[in-house]
Amino acid sequence: MKIELRRRDLVKGFLLGSLLVMIGMVSLWKWAKRTHTISDPLRLSKSPDLGSASLIPMGVRLVRDGKFIEAKGVFEALVEKDPKNPTLLNNLAYVEGELGDWVLSAQYLEKALQVSDKCSECWNNLGVALYRQGKKEEARPKWKRAVELAPNYLDALLNLGVHAEDDAEWEEAVRVYSKVTTLLGEGELRGWIKFRLTLLTQVARSSTRGLANQ
Repeated sequence: MKIELRRRDLVKGFLLGSLLVMIGMVSLWKWAKRTHTISDPLRLSKSPDLGSASLIPMGVRLVRDGKFIEAKGVFEALVEKDPKNPTLLNNLAYVEGELGDWVLSAQYLEKALQVSDKCSECWNNLGVALYRQGKKEEARPKWKRAVELAPNYLDALLNLGVHAEDDAEWEEAVRVYSKVTTLLGEGELRGWIKFRLTLLTQVARSSTRGLANQ
């Protein structure tokens, strides 16, 4: 009886391990193919109500062309004219992050949130900036706040899902990714999320059964 039980546990362990390996392989595909989209999708804010609105599309265009130093100059000039504008601070924070200065990025976002704590993008992006500094536990509440303000905020939901996986919180990851699939149209990203959701659901069930048998 004990031998059979051990064999059964070994089989369960092997299957669970195999699922985790598969998830790990898909994770490698994710980081290689969709790093910016899945893990830290900092979003550029745009506002037509600014006096220097014509410069904002220029800055955004420079970002999309990968000309981050030039974009930094544009947004710095705009922030100098309007230092308490959360949209501009958010955009400048985005550029600083792309240039690798996540500390300065976080500082700009904190300033933006002092002006308007209802900026869901700022909360999400602050979570990313903190995460990039290795402050993972500080990042999660920021993403949660972003989702509280905007329940269908895809980027923040994806960040929460990845965070849950990092902490092996399989049921939470399943809950978040299930919500994500309802927000995505048909396409490669939705297919990837659904495949990942299937794997994580199996891991969550196996983990729950394992705890129940202890």
